[in-house]
Amino acid sequence: MLSKNIEYFMQVCRSKSISKAAEELYLSRQALSESVKQLESAVGAPLFLRSKSGVALTEAGEILLRYAESATLLWNAALSDIGACAAPERMALGVSLIHTPDSVIASIAEYESVHPEAEIRVVRDADHERLFGRLLRRELDVAVLTAAPIVDDLEKVLVAPSDLYCLMGRENRLASRDAVDFFEDLEGQTIACTSESSLNRYAQHSRAAGAHVKLVGPHSAVLKETLIRSDSVFITPGYSAQSMESEALVAKPLASAPFDADAYLAFHPDQKERLEPFLEHLESVFSKLRRS
Repeated sequence: MLSKNIEYFMQVCRSKSISKAAEELYLSRQALSESVKQLESAVGAPLFLRSKSGVALTEAGEILLRYAESATLLWNAALSDIGACAAPERMALGVSLIHTPDSVIASIAEYESVHPEAEIRVVRDADHERLFGRLLRRELDVAVLTAAPIVDDLEKVLVAPSDLYCLMGRENRLASRDAVDFFEDLEGQTIACTSESSLNRYAQHSRAAGAHVKLVGPHSAVLKETLIRSDSVFITPGYSAQSMESEALVAKPLASAPFDADAYLAFHPDQKERLEPFLEHLESVFSKLRRS
């Protein structure tokens, strides 16, 4: 912060009048004149040429003004840099609305408690393609995607290798099986889908299995009701299967699936250094899920 005398001096330079500057500073003319005299005494030279029409800078005054303006710019730059350091590190994480266990969401609060400088916004969406698009547009910093990004613009880290499960009602004829084979056991079953992208993904393979596909929407309550009341299954990654089981629903390993559900953390390469602590945290969370 510049001294008051320097600030007052710069205002007189802008106003070109001690009387006008005093009004703008809400000071008496006498108090401002005294401030100028103190500054002139400190630098050892007169700063203004006074006349009836106002004041003009002396050579010493012009030199002091240049340095005062430079000091002001440096001070403002310092405040800006310090403010950037003190501001929270904001990140947006995109995750599946249905497939992401509550423990992953809960871990965000744990991360923020250890890293108080971080502020993380979680964006949940049932549609993988929408999450992918938002990541490409940089509306998200990192996203958990269940298919490898196929563009060079993104970097990916595998956090959950593929292991698929079928979630179903306990009254479903497949509920007594140790495992479910996609092509041998799904005949007559309906594969419940929570998004258009998953509907399209399963549709091309369901015919070969003698199964049907149905869009039930992104609401977990509707999905659960569909599974309980009909011969329907919901295909989900292993890391989320256990968290979705209940008294009414059971999850069974799915074999021979013609697709995978590898989970990746996807992000833009130029953000890797900034995101690295958070990426390591997410990798640890998914590692614990795989072991549980």
